[in-house]
Amino acid sequence: MFGCADKHSASSAVTWRASRVHEKRTVIDAPCVSHCLKYINPVYEQPTPSPSQCNGSESENDKSGSGTSPSGLPPNHPSHVFDETTGRLCLLNASTKHKVTLGEIQRRLAPPETLHASLINGILRKAKTRDSCAKLRERLAEKGFSLPNGRRKTAPTTLFTALCEREALLLAEDFDSICQSTLNTFEIARHVNRNIYTLFEMNAASRVLMGILEAFEEVPQDPADYVDDRIPANYSVNMLSLLTHGFGHNAIKTALKMAVQIVDQQRAIIHGVRDSFPKTPPPYVPYSQSPAPRFT
Repeated sequence: MFGCADKHSASSAVTWRASRVHEKRTVIDAPCVSHCLKYINPVYEQPTPSPSQCNGSESENDKSGSGTSPSGLPPNHPSHVFDETTGRLCLLNASTKHKVTLGEIQRRLAPPETLHASLINGILRKAKTRDSCAKLRERLAEKGFSLPNGRRKTAPTTLFTALCEREALLLAEDFDSICQSTLNTFEIARHVNRNIYTLFEMNAASRVLMGILEAFEEVPQDPADYVDDRIPANYSVNMLSLLTHGFGHNAIKTALKMAVQIVDQQRAIIHGVRDSFPKTPPPYVPYSQSPAPRFT
């Protein structure tokens, strides 16, 4: 009897101790579990905007004095307007100020140009101001960019170096508009068709031109939208875009589009498709018989 009682008391003691240990673990582990869940599913508190941010006066308090930032973007975002500069290609009082973004400054500091502080100030029209290079380095340091002294450019200086991206893109748009409105592709096609071409040759020429045009179309119009996809052809076209700031590859695309239109007109002439002809084509006059231009 005494042995059974001892076994019963021992088992009850073990059960009591196990329940106490389970209670202690529950009490101790509860805050630990909540602490771990806090980091698994964190709850971020949204900062309350200040009155100056609500009124949109954040750009006015910028240390640079001329930069503005779009709403909802940090000051060092590539779309942040770093400065404004007067266009180089203007006549008389028809000058236009173009915005220079922080992303454009970053592209000008990186290869293939790798410009130094003096040339950057020349683009921003601040090269003649006192301590312009030191002030530029301070402004770039505030945005997280380092511009050391004694930096050497890696590309030759051309006329395109003086242009900002916005002005170069406007130049490409004007070039495309003038080509579309001035160039008479029908007359050029009829002039070229004096040489005997077959329809097979015209189709082959059209396919070749369209293939080249597609290769240039893969690179976006604006250099800021380019994404490196590790394709050598796109990389080469992008290098041309960076050295001409958006003008080079857009101008080539315009030239290829006009060449495709001329070939299409040649094919239409061979086929005799009247719908592809202009409604009222101008009369063909040889260049030797054309009247001389009159200058007033």
